[in-house]
Amino acid sequence: MTFTRVFSITAIVSVLFLAGCASTGKSSGYTAPKGPVSTAAQSQYKSALATMKRRDYSSALRKFQTLSVKYPKFAGPKANIAIIYTRKGKYKKAEAAFMEALSINSANPGIYNELGVLYRRTGKFKESAAAYEKALAIDSEFAFAHLNLGILYDIYLRRNNKALKHYNRYQALVKNDKLVHKWIVDLKLRIKRNERVAQR
Repeated sequence: MTFTRVFSITAIVSVLFLAGCASTGKSSGYTAPKGPVSTAAQSQYKSALATMKRRDYSSALRKFQTLSVKYPKFAGPKANIAIIYTRKGKYKKAEAAFMEALSINSANPGIYNELGVLYRRTGKFKESAAAYEKALAIDSEFAFAHLNLGILYDIYLRRNNKALKHYNRYQALVKNDKLVHKWIVDLKLRIKRNERVAQR
């Protein structure tokens, strides 16, 4: 089975930048930047996100780089720079940018989640799992980290029972992902089939 869905947390990082909390996990408790966020900063950040959403990565990269210089205490611009580098296949630059983002805010599970995606893409599966686990250590209800761990264990590491655990946890959190429901059904069938083969 091949999965083509890309799991990204651009919106989550934007919430971090603007308010200091995440929308798919706990409602508070993440490390917020000190001081108020100006209306101008919010507007510039939203513009950069919109440009990134249109997949105009070169323009979005320039905007986020400008923001990271103007607002060095915010992790959001650095995190999105890292995401853009990941999408452009510039993995060393992406990893460096993620590390800079984490040096600013190490309490955002979304950044660790995206770092896990980067490591998965580069074949560093142990590091990928560790990054997802770090996200869950910060917020055990961070749904995307459960989903990405499920994919990692299912497709790449072939650890079906662990994959099923994280798929089920993700589904319990989001409740309405029909595609993942199909994955769970398929995975349960494969687990049963493997158990029958082992008993022969």
